[in-house]
Amino acid sequence: MFARPAFSTSVGCIVLAMLALVGLELIAAQYLQLVLGLSPLETGLRLLPLTFAAMAAGLAGARMLRRFGPRRMVCFGFCLTAFAVVLLTAMGRTDDCALMLAAFVLLGFGLETTLFGAYESMLSEAPPDQAGGAAAIGETSYQLGAGIGIALLGSVMNAAYAPGLSGVRGVPEPASTAAGHSLGEAYEVAAQLGGTAGVALRHAARDAFVHGLHVTLLVSAGLLLLGR
Repeated sequence: MFARPAFSTSVGCIVLAMLALVGLELIAAQYLQLVLGLSPLETGLRLLPLTFAAMAAGLAGARMLRRFGPRRMVCFGFCLTAFAVVLLTAMGRTDDCALMLAAFVLLGFGLETTLFGAYESMLSEAPPDQAGGAAAIGETSYQLGAGIGIALLGSVMNAAYAPGLSGVRGVPEPASTAAGHSLGEAYEVAAQLGGTAGVALRHAARDAFVHGLHVTLLVSAGLLLLGR
């Protein structure tokens, strides 16, 4: 089945779409809770538009498939998702509910459109007697993309975040190194330091996380545009 170019391309598109979805959801959850200070319940509610938009795209998928075909659907989905990801780079240290709502709706609709078209193309390319195997490959592609997304985008995020914590005034080097592991750990270190040094480290960690978020979003948008 992988000898068929259309089949292999469809599998790659599924992996790429899931890479963006799961990797960005993980980072978005951290941003909402640790930067904006939302509770887990509020964070889940903020992410619900993404799910509802994906459901809407799934319901409209058959109609779009008949009208545009799988190739155009995948291309449109990737472009729409990349636009949504770039739109999210406008997020900062303050809450912008309208921006996130619009971006998450576009993100969910675009990704589900891509997945719908890619999955249909993959199954249509598989021989009828190997349809079960093709479906299993599709499900495995979902899991593979999710794992790669967490590893890849998480690594990009950490690489962009950690340098922003070096040289914070009044913060010892060991404390800066420990804070560079994650934003949650930076808050713990800041609480232990206390005083002006703790406040400075906390602000620096937030700024560094937002910078890392923007870099990660741009990398994700670049990968999505490659998929088209």
